[in-house]
Amino acid sequence: AALALADAAGGADRALGEALHDPEPLVRLCAALGLGKARASWAEAALVRMLAEDASWTARYGAAIALGRLGTRASASALSDSLSREVSWQVRQQAARSLGSSAPSSAASSALVRALEDREPGVRAAAGAALAEHAIRPEAAMDRARLREKNPYVRAAVDAALRARG
Repeated sequence: AALALADAAGGADRALGEALHDPEPLVRLCAALGLGKARASWAEAALVRMLAEDASWTARYGAAIALGRLGTRASASALSDSLSREVSWQVRQQAARSLGSSAPSSAASSALVRALEDREPGVRAAAGAALAEHAIRPEAAMDRARLREKNPYVRAAVDAALRARG
């Protein structure tokens, strides 16, 4: 229902904003997705807060997707922070993916390079893919990560990043 609200006109934005505070995590997730789909920049502060503070990893996951769609510097900063402090690997993985679709920045690049050392292979693979998306090639760090990496999917992502644009 929250995603349908994103396509509606008028008071839908307000309803989605209110749904960010619903007691049900799935409703908060859908509200965040709807706000991201609508590219509701007015909701950025609430989405940043949700990513940092919500008790539910599924709601934080939705916030990471929405912030990636907004693509602002503040969004990228919140996603970068999430890569280093988030306890849920699913949210860290989505934060890396979302950073891949945002404008490149040195802070995002640094966070993605650090994420190549994450304990979860999905996060490492997403970080490698995001670096490739930006054609950012911190070769020394990526070469070290590639040499240590046992997971073939992560190695493929890091290889792609190393090959990106030359």
